[in-house]
Formats: sequence, structure tokens, C-alpha cells
Amino acid sequence: MKNFSFKTVGVCLLLVAIGVLALAVCAGAETLSG
Repeated sequence: MKNFSFKTVGVCLLLVAIGVLALAVCAGAETLSG
């Protein structure tokens, strides 16, 4: 169960990182677009 929990936390962190990266890209695009 420890490995399962660790893997689940890793996946959650990965999804959060992807979401933050996507928001950063969108914000950057809007800034460049003006």
C-alpha cells in the first residue's frame, strides 16, 4: 500500500505541475499577444 500511495502522490504532483505549466504558457501567450 505504501508504494501505491507514493505512486498516487507522484501522479497527483505530476498532474498539478502540468496544470501550472499550462497556465503559465497561457498567461505568457496572452502577455505576448498584448
